[in-house]
Amino acid sequence: MIRVYLATGLLAAPAVACVAQEPPDPGAGATTGDAAVPALISFEPAAPKLRAAARLYVPTGARPLLFEGVLAATHLSQIRRGSLSQTLQERWVSSVTWQSAGGWWISPNGVLAPGAYSVATAVDGLVEQFEVVDVPPVLRRVWPVGETLAGRDALYCGDDGTSNIDGPEQRLSLMPSDVAARARPASELYGAAAGHCVSLELPELELGSWVASPSLLFEHAVVPELVQVVEMEPRDEAPLNCQSHEVELSHGCLAVQDDRLFVTAAAPALWTFEAPGWARMRAAGEGERFVLIGLEPDTSFELALAISGPAGERSEATLDVHSSQAQAHVVISEVLANPLGSEPAQEWVELFNSGRVSVDLAGFQLVDGGGETLLPSFELAAGAYVVLVNEAYAPGGPDVPLPNEALRLSVSKLGRSGLSNAGERLELFDGEGRSLSVFPALEAGEAGVSWARRDAETLAEQTDGFAPDEAGASPGTANRLRGQ
Repeated sequence: MIRVYLATGLLAAPAVACVAQEPPDPGAGATTGDAAVPALISFEPAAPKLRAAARLYVPTGARPLLFEGVLAATHLSQIRRGSLSQTLQERWVSSVTWQSAGGWWISPNGVLAPGAYSVATAVDGLVEQFEVVDVPPVLRRVWPVGETLAGRDALYCGDDGTSNIDGPEQRLSLMPSDVAARARPASELYGAAAGHCVSLELPELELGSWVASPSLLFEHAVVPELVQVVEMEPRDEAPLNCQSHEVELSHGCLAVQDDRLFVTAAAPALWTFEAPGWARMRAAGEGERFVLIGLEPDTSFELALAISGPAGERSEATLDVHSSQAQAHVVISEVLANPLGSEPAQEWVELFNSGRVSVDLAGFQLVDGGGETLLPSFELAAGAYVVLVNEAYAPGGPDVPLPNEALRLSVSKLGRSGLSNAGERLELFDGEGRSLSVFPALEAGEAGVSWARRDAETLAEQTDGFAPDEAGASPGTANRLRGQ
């Protein structure tokens, strides 16, 4: 029997027993009296440029731990004693481990950021240090959603249009139990996935078993993960509570506006859509909402869609659609609540019009826990950004400056006495009181670093779509999220 140790947290236990919530006990799995490890660790995939998404094989009898940075003698002493300081615990890399062929595999729960890393055990001390230089383009599992694998099919995708995946079917053997798998470009199954997704079929997988993601698919590294196979029931046929303007489908409700469609999923499903000159795909969990942009406004067309459920059920439909006239769609795009400069004077909120027409912001309100801020008349063009600042704002200073071409709009205040560094929900309303956009409550971290929304399709509840801006801040320009 293969014993899988889940490390999502301090004490890890075999997966056959329970799921751990703390970093692993450094001494667990150790073989007393083992000699120092004579061989270096190896990586899969082996290419140094793919190391950020690799698994590590450690030829030792003691269960290894992976840490960020270099380990000093005091750190190694803590590991040998099995008592990690809080500082060292915070440097531990959340991982899954299992024994194989006289050694241990370490599978990090995600892609490693560039920097130094160390592998150590309670018996051998320091095994090896290594460097991650860069993060390559990677494939991530987008279906099924969640931390388990429902059914015997999975879909791995890279960034739209950037991965260029093509080629004949590949046959694989997946750890830790040598499960047979077949991989092929997903365009054969899902037109919207052409070029950037891989379909993985696992016909011999048994319910309850554990399987690791392949390390490499069509020359692309895959985000490491180890998941358990579970059985899912098809969605029952109970009617959905769709609104009058929505279309009821097998797994949710659909509405089309001008250049975008909105879906509320009633059950986990993989949705694919095709319209003239437009194809998109999205996986959604139960109750999740999503929006997809790029349709033509004020146009009649056929919208073909397919919905795949986790139990293997699939439904298809073709809808005759006439999209509405083009509208403005204003979202809260970026927030700097903790500037390097004085507060609240140097705080700001960025708005973005993702729609196809301009809009006058007169009567719009930005609302937080301290009250509301009424916006003055200002024509915000389609595709344009504007940065809201309070009347005390002064250009210059230590923060990322607004570019010369950036649009700036002065308001009486932002928040009751400024934006809260502890994080507070912001909501934008139009002049008729309709909610347009929500920015979630996110605690301000490093001074001078903003929180940014990934794109106009990101809804407030999609927390993975918000992160610190990679450049520190990008007022008046497109966002680029740190680590994405």
